[in-house]
Amino acid sequence: MVNDVSPAALGKTLTFIYHGDIPESYRKSLVSNTFSHLPLYQKFPITDKFLTTVRGKPMTVDLIDGTTRTTDTVTNKQKWAIMLSNQAALKDPYDMETCRDYAEVISEVDLYFAAEKLEIPALKGIAMDKVSAWFEVELQAGFPFSCDFRTCAIYVLREHREFAKLFIGVCAKYLPVVMNDSALVSLIEELHPMTWNAMMSVQHQWAARLGEAIQDLEKSKEHVSALETRHLQQKSASENFEKILESKVETLSRSLASAEARVDTAEATVRRLEDLQVSLQQQLLAEKVSVLKMEDANKAVQKYKSQSVKPALQKLAEKVEDLERAVACKDQALQQSRSANQKIKDDLRYENEGLRAEIGMMKNAFDLCKSFVNYEHDCPRCRRGWNIRIGHDQYTSISIGCKCCDFKKWYDG
Repeated sequence: MVNDVSPAALGKTLTFIYHGDIPESYRKSLVSNTFSHLPLYQKFPITDKFLTTVRGKPMTVDLIDGTTRTTDTVTNKQKWAIMLSNQAALKDPYDMETCRDYAEVISEVDLYFAAEKLEIPALKGIAMDKVSAWFEVELQAGFPFSCDFRTCAIYVLREHREFAKLFIGVCAKYLPVVMNDSALVSLIEELHPMTWNAMMSVQHQWAARLGEAIQDLEKSKEHVSALETRHLQQKSASENFEKILESKVETLSRSLASAEARVDTAEATVRRLEDLQVSLQQQLLAEKVSVLKMEDANKAVQKYKSQSVKPALQKLAEKVEDLERAVACKDQALQQSRSANQKIKDDLRYENEGLRAEIGMMKNAFDLCKSFVNYEHDCPRCRRGWNIRIGHDQYTSISIGCKCCDFKKWYDG
């Protein structure tokens, strides 16, 4: 089955076999196969012949005809046992390093086919990976290629179909480099035309897609540049709008503070008038008390008149009349004061109602302004966005803050 396998390849193969890497399916077939029960020197006659040439312990023997002959005291059976025991004891049965030259590549190719005949997938995979890695290293080195690479490429393309597929697959990754070598391209095109045509078709598609991608990239760059310009314009407009809005908010704050101050003044005036009215009422009561006292005094005077005290009574009567006239004047002045106070109160009430209506309209306008700034993200006309937010604290303080950062500024009334 493996008579054409070289001794070096067989040695590596046996290393795998006697380290338990032989597939389970192949083990079962060996049990039912009469060939598998044969001694190793019968299974591998070429290797057995090779071992015959290896002298273990040479010894000179005298022949009957008087001549001498050098023989080996170690039999081939013993050599097989020694070789297998040494290989089974190896800690690192097989290196995984990339091939270094053409000779190692050819050795791995031979090993691949030996492992394929013995159905050892792990060994096949290692051999294939080492050769593939060497191909990739050579292609990464770039053009011009080494003589070993050219020789190996021609060998695998012409002699080994499996490695030819592997080689072309690696070349597909470095197609621009491979296309620089016209001789290699001609060989691939000659021996594997369908694969090469497919690769070129894919390469053309990639080139077309690359061109489209470059065009899209240029368009994207132009679009990004336009967006950056628009962003700068919008940023400038936003800053200007923010300044205008800050000015309007300051004006509104001053107007609101002035209106509230006028309301406070009007309320203070009303309180003073109410206090004055109370004072006038108290004075009127005092005057009434005085009048009552005068009436009592008048009664006493009348009684005194009846007692013929006419001169003093006359003076007292005159004094009472004067007091009555004074009371009448006071009463008239009180009525006039009440009318004037009532007129002032009515005027103040109308003024207060007007101020409250004006404050309500101002608050409503400010709420509309705040809602428009806070919840309308873009200008209705130019569709440019701003990044400010207006807040207030019971209309005594107004704040402007940025929606994009933690900046906030308060304006107190």
